[in-house]
Amino acid sequence: MSLEKKIYDLVKSNKKLKNKLKFIYQLALLPVALCKKKIKTDYDIVAEIPGYFGFHDRPSLRNNNLLFHENIENDSVDICVYSLTEEKVIFRTMTNCFNNQQGSMLTWFDDESIIYNDFSNGNPVTKIRNILSAEVRIIEGHFFSLSDSRTKVTLINFKRFGVGLPGYGYNVNYSDEINTDSKIMKSKSNSSDLIVYDLLTGEYLKRFDIISLSNLASNLLTDGYYYFSHSKFSPDSSKLFFLLRTSDDKINKSQLFVYDFEAYTLKVIKTGGMVSHLSWLDNESIISYSNDENKRDGYYVYNVNSAIITLLDYDNLMNVDGHPSNISSHEFITDTYANKYRRQILYKANMEKKSIEIILDVFSPFKFSNEKRVDLHPRMSTCNHYITIDTSYSGKPVQLVLTKRK
Repeated sequence: MSLEKKIYDLVKSNKKLKNKLKFIYQLALLPVALCKKKIKTDYDIVAEIPGYFGFHDRPSLRNNNLLFHENIENDSVDICVYSLTEEKVIFRTMTNCFNNQQGSMLTWFDDESIIYNDFSNGNPVTKIRNILSAEVRIIEGHFFSLSDSRTKVTLINFKRFGVGLPGYGYNVNYSDEINTDSKIMKSKSNSSDLIVYDLLTGEYLKRFDIISLSNLASNLLTDGYYYFSHSKFSPDSSKLFFLLRTSDDKINKSQLFVYDFEAYTLKVIKTGGMVSHLSWLDNESIISYSNDENKRDGYYVYNVNSAIITLLDYDNLMNVDGHPSNISSHEFITDTYANKYRRQILYKANMEKKSIEIILDVFSPFKFSNEKRVDLHPRMSTCNHYITIDTSYSGKPVQLVLTKRK
């Protein structure tokens, strides 16, 4: 084990100390970092669009139309649809909800519609808007994930999410009820529940509360701040994973749950209390950067049917946290945070061949650090031919569209 890794393992449980040491180390190596080319890739860059998309668990590119946020420094942020074919913005609207990590949760609903979070008349809302007719459907509450069947969404409390994990909430004027609840470490209010909402009937299919699930969880912080985050439906929409998290000034702890809508069962996935980023590989397997019960960090595959847990450890890059997105049941793309030279790496992992392919190596300027960082958040296009990422290499957030060079 390298000296750097030993030091990291010693300080990783203290967020403030970890970030301070990382800043000093990166600053000392900045002269070396600036000598390198800002972006290196053997892939073709099909487009570079000023703006920012958001998270890694949903495609931004569909039928040659690209989603992104613009004017992100303003209170009201523009949501745009850019046509790669016409090389222009073909739709624009605004939202009052945006953060630097996940945007407005902007998502393609179908070929003609988008879904995103907004704030209207003093209330958190989800909007499903047709980009051709501008017709809009409004749902009470903020959504996190949409099922591929387009029949279900999850709703969570983004006020608690932002308190528990700074940089993930929205800067809006919530009601007194939500603001009061956000100050309670372990909420009993149903406003803090994770809800599964049926888009066909307009009814709640399922709701999970903090108190009940905390009794099932392990390795959480007893005196920590509790909140829900990071949900995603399986490709066939029959299952849902989500996290119950706790945090304090130094560390976050997470419990991964999987709910089966057909069997009506809730499974508690065993880890060592660290679950960072994750994605479905297929209808029964989850790829996650997390740790095991022996506290070993890495990429793990969890089979939710067989309960088999597999560690992927065939490359040093796989010992570093990132944002995985599946290509198939045996391949995924993921990234790294800025390393000591402020470089972010995008790579593809093949689990059958036990190999990785580096796709891109890019510089991230110092001003994009901590809560203001711009993660690559790699995602596949809906046709699986393109990769889109967010990057700050040029000194401002841009979205790149990449494809393998022929």
